[in-house]
Amino acid sequence: MSIEEAIRILDLETSADAIAEIEDYAGFNKTIGKINEACEIACDVMREHLRDVETMFSDKECYEDLRQMSHENGKVWCYYSSDSLNPCGCGSNCYHYEFDGKKIYGVCNACDTDIYEMKNEFVKEKLKQGIWK
Repeated sequence: MSIEEAIRILDLETSADAIAEIEDYAGFNKTIGKINEACEIACDVMREHLRDVETMFSDKECYEDLRQMSHENGKVWCYYSSDSLNPCGCGSNCYHYEFDGKKIYGVCNACDTDIYEMKNEFVKEKLKQGIWK
């Protein structure tokens, strides 16, 4: 089962439809098995996330380096979300900002997908921080 399938089964917005489809196709016993499998996948992902967080916070220097890399060294400032994954769905929780000349986007470090657009009222202030290329 893929992570996307597990999410569909466990997400409150989609679980009723997903479970109904499994029951129609395979019956009740198979449905319980699929729900259990989705739970196992979710728990594995959460355990991996906790290990990542533990590793990140166990080395304060490593955390600070990842959270905010210096532009002066030609590196991009990166940010780490400890309480959620990026909405792109790739499983990463690290992102950076990119400026296209008008707007600032939060971009996933792993899959390079735009994950959000910064509100216009914050763009000017954010551009005053660091060096933008």
